Order: sequence, then structure tokens, then C-alpha cells
Amino acid sequence: MKFVNPGAVFITAERFWKASRILAERMSRGPEVDVGLSAPTVVLGAFAIEVYLKCLYAIEHRGKPAYGHDLLKLFGLLSKASRARIREQYDQEIKTDETTQVLVRYAREHEQHEVNLDLDAVLRDARDAFATWRYSFEGRVSGFVGGPAIQSAIRSRILELAPDLWQAVGERKWPFEMVAQFAIDELHSEGQRQG
Repeated sequence: MKFVNPGAVFITAERFWKASRILAERMSRGPEVDVGLSAPTVVLGAFAIEVYLKCLYAIEHRGKPAYGHDLLKLFGLLSKASRARIREQYDQEIKTDETTQVLVRYAREHEQHEVNLDLDAVLRDARDAFATWRYSFEGRVSGFVGGPAIQSAIRSRILELAPDLWQAVGERKWPFEMVAQFAIDELHSEGQRQG
């Protein structure tokens, strides 16, 4: 049986989440909103949430990996206690998530419908966001309301069960990251020599 290191899974989730937040910030910076970054932001955010769920599953199952991209199914694989804690945290987070509140207002005012912010409804809507938003040009995308609240709730539960995992973030360099850093350093020093 294959096993995964929950710390490595956590680092991966953190990095994809950070990338989605950087894009989200860039998308809304300045006088013009760059909606062209919506799909990449959602893809990275949905994938990060998927990986956080897989991290939590690995913690609960002694390194056993979970498979698939369906957020609702992955959530259903978690222990009853973890699902309850995530719901509790999510219910608190969703009330103060500004992006979610904007999307809810938009749906109410422009689409004349209410958005169900119940965690199961949100996960059901976003269950295949990673897949559908990658192909947004096909015109069929899923919902992805409440991403930051979901991420925060799952991350909080992970750190409740494995408080040391946060220390691994930023400490470990993967081989591809060392190559990338070398290339960046070389390009930077080349630019200084030429400039």
C-alpha cells in the first residue's frame, strides 16, 4: 500500500493556496478588476482545498492517500469529528468572508436568486470546480462561493490534529524549487551584468 507524508501534502496545499490568493489580490488590485484571472484563481483555490482535504485524510488514516478531485466526496471521507469541526469553523468564517458576501449580493441583485451558504451545498456546487474551471472556455463552470472560508476551516482542523505541520512550510525545498531558484538567481545576475 502506498503512503504519503501529511507534512509534504500540507506544504503542497499551502503553496497552491498562496498562489490562488496572490492571483485573487492581483485580480482586484487597482481601479480595474482583471476578471481574466478568475479561472486560474478558482482552479488553484479548488486544487488547494482538494489537497488540504487529502492532507487531513492522510492524518486521520496514518498516511493512507485519498484520490480524486470531487471536494464533496473527499469531505465525506473524513471522520465524523473532523466534518463537525470543519462545519463549525466554516459557519463562523463564512459570516465574515468579504468575497463571499459580494458574490451573494451580486446573485441576489443581478441574478435574482439566493446563494445557499450551507457547507454541504457549497461543496456540492464546488465539487468539480478544479475540473470545470480549467475548461471555462467550454462555458460550463461550477460554483465556487466560500473558498476562503472552506480553506480556513479545513486548515484549522489539520493544525488541531497535527500542530507541528505549519513548521514544515517554507523550510523544505523541493528539487524543482532549487533549480528554479538557481535559474532566477542566474537571470537576475545576468541582468545586473548587462544593465
